[in-house]
Amino acid sequence: MAKYSLIFKLKVVTAYLNGKGGYEYLTKKYGVKTTSQVRRWISAFKEFGKDGLCRKRNNTRYTSEFKLAVVESYLTSELSYRQIALQYGLNNPSLIARWKSDFMKYGTNAFVERPKGRIPTMS
Repeated sequence: MAKYSLIFKLKVVTAYLNGKGGYEYLTKKYGVKTTSQVRRWISAFKEFGKDGLCRKRNNTRYTSEFKLAVVESYLTSELSYRQIALQYGLNNPSLIARWKSDFMKYGTNAFVERPKGRIPTMS
């Protein structure tokens, strides 16, 4: 179960957008752990609307071409992970950091799709 519900997140974001307080004030008022969490909610709401605050119920699978394009875009530009994530419609900038790390370690082979599951022992 998620720690914060969608309704709670919307309440915090709308309070910020209505000028009820800044990041730190709202963090203390609503008992959120860190101000960076409130910033992420506000940023996600501004970029993606209400859907940006919803918890994803399924794992999104990205193609190897998409991952490679995102990583190459990050490496060739001087944009941050967050800016690249917003450019490509991703809500998780740390995902790009992991893709970049894998790319630096394994090259383009990092994004080759592998079969899931255990290798069968009996034929």
